[in-house]
Amino acid sequence: MLQKPLKLTLFLTKNLALHTWAENGTLEREVALYRRLQAEGLQITIVSYGDKRDLHYQQAVPGMTILCNQWQLPLRYYRNQLHRLHAWHLWRTHLLRTNQTSGGEIVLRVAEAYHKPVIGRCGFLWSLFFQSVPADVVANYEVKGLLHEERVLLAQAQQVIVTTQAMYEVVATQYRLDAENIHVIPNYMLTDIFKPDNSIIRVPNRLLVVGRLSPEKNLLSVLAAARGLDVEILFIGSGEQEEALRQYAAEHQITAIFAGRIPNLELPQFYQQAAAFVQVSFSEGNPKTLLEAMACGTPIVASDVPGINTIIQHEQTGILCDTSPDGIRAALQRILADASLRTQLGNNARDYIVNSYALDKIVALEMAVLERMRQRRQL
Repeated sequence: MLQKPLKLTLFLTKNLALHTWAENGTLEREVALYRRLQAEGLQITIVSYGDKRDLHYQQAVPGMTILCNQWQLPLRYYRNQLHRLHAWHLWRTHLLRTNQTSGGEIVLRVAEAYHKPVIGRCGFLWSLFFQSVPADVVANYEVKGLLHEERVLLAQAQQVIVTTQAMYEVVATQYRLDAENIHVIPNYMLTDIFKPDNSIIRVPNRLLVVGRLSPEKNLLSVLAAARGLDVEILFIGSGEQEEALRQYAAEHQITAIFAGRIPNLELPQFYQQAAAFVQVSFSEGNPKTLLEAMACGTPIVASDVPGINTIIQHEQTGILCDTSPDGIRAALQRILADASLRTQLGNNARDYIVNSYALDKIVALEMAVLERMRQRRQL
């Protein structure tokens, strides 16, 4: 435990609100770390871009302070002025922390105004993402703006947290940061909730996809790979590509179920029911849905790309494949044809998550960074 109460202010990703986390069903998962840090003696403040509805979630974060746009101001004005609007709280905090790179310039404005150190967390690195995805997918993003936000935050943060070793290498080499100030802390898993359940019988030939239904997830290739196979595909999530996926499935007589968004704490049963979990994105950061599936002992078929191939060891904790329909199809056929392989992969995946991603381990890593900051800054 820290020597004296340390006041940490977390800034949500730009324009994100607590009520958005709640509506997406991820609030409990996202705040679990901060509850544990609070138990270690930290005083936590959360800066949200939501309106006064966010104050209704105080019971979800007891003892923490919620700062939000309670005045119902235009969002752009609130972003530009929150360092003044919340001055009383921000002046008293010890440390500022980003949730992602997006919104980092707002945190840096607060840091400059009140002379506060910044921990820049990068759960997702845009520079790595844009190196990996096809040009037609990149065209959907405001590349210059996103890379600028990333570059500015990494240049000015006192400590940087990334979620994978691949991201560490990019930050250390491309941005030339001091290696001592970069920390690899992966996403944590609630392994007491996301776990195998032997009382649940897996549905034969059910493939599960969880996440955004968007082009970078390569989901049309999943459907193309399934053509002619005796499988059903359950999609959990929503996104701009849903209608295209529905049309493709209907045209090619593929059994596809679109369940929409499901609260995070209700997901374990779906992982536990699936014959295999499929994640064949063009690139990832440190994908929580993949980790959740592994924690539940679900056999994995995943793409051999950055953000995934550092988690999945081929033929040990899952089956890796390329992102083409043919590559995905071959992996699906292999894993669905071999029950003993599925059992072995699922057991190995569960063990790997418990040993590497359990919340206790992540809390210890986070506390080490905070202690480093406290000693360096004499907080």
